[in-house]
Amino acid sequence: MSFPNFDRWKHLRTNLFNNVEIQVSLRGTTFMFDTEEQLMNALSGKHEAHIHPDRLPGYLARKCYDSEPTPEGDVKLTRNLITKKPKPHTVPSEFMTWIFEIDGISKSALTQLDRHRMASFLQQSGRWMDRSETRFVYDSYYEIDDEKTVIEWYKEDAAEVERCLKEYKQRRGRTHTNAKGETVAMSRQSARRKLTLDFATGTFLAINTLSLRNALELRLDTHAEWEIRRAAKLMWDKVMKVAPAQMNALVLPEGL
Repeated sequence: MSFPNFDRWKHLRTNLFNNVEIQVSLRGTTFMFDTEEQLMNALSGKHEAHIHPDRLPGYLARKCYDSEPTPEGDVKLTRNLITKKPKPHTVPSEFMTWIFEIDGISKSALTQLDRHRMASFLQQSGRWMDRSETRFVYDSYYEIDDEKTVIEWYKEDAAEVERCLKEYKQRRGRTHTNAKGETVAMSRQSARRKLTLDFATGTFLAINTLSLRNALELRLDTHAEWEIRRAAKLMWDKVMKVAPAQMNALVLPEGL
């Protein structure tokens, strides 16, 4: 079974009320240098060549074996560590951290995604952010083949999210007089309770390579929620462009 095309109806979502599509950016990764002096130079703004991400696990593992690091040899060792029999040597992968920025993901999906406690999350705050112009993540309906049905469902969905946002704004417009005689508006955290769980939010996510491989195996699987599978696919794409050896031996669905 090939990996689904979650964007098959993306063209129908373009003009839906406050629609937003997911964006995943790779914003940071672990940089290591051969010497402390090189690190200090880099931190002061001088150019220093760092150890490539695909080298890093193999480079670090040399400490265990007291062997000399080389660019090609370290990448090869990185792959071998992951596939080592009878058990892989995974500790070096824990030293490699990836930082992703994810925007345009629904509150519902992000609540499921941050159950992965092997990652750290910094989410947008629903308490402090004004949601008067918030965006929404519409269902992909990727499993539906009939376009007319999808169009009709999107119209119903758009009407629902527009109603919810209108109620949010109405609640934010409510006021009361406090004990000091001041006029106070309803708080954002009270008003947000009228928003549907498909309102869009964002997060920074930090995760090491070992945990990332585990999360991708779980969240690219057919049993995972479609929106999380889509986010996982985008994260996988980003890492594969930078450090394909890090993803060696990853068990993935057919079609990736």
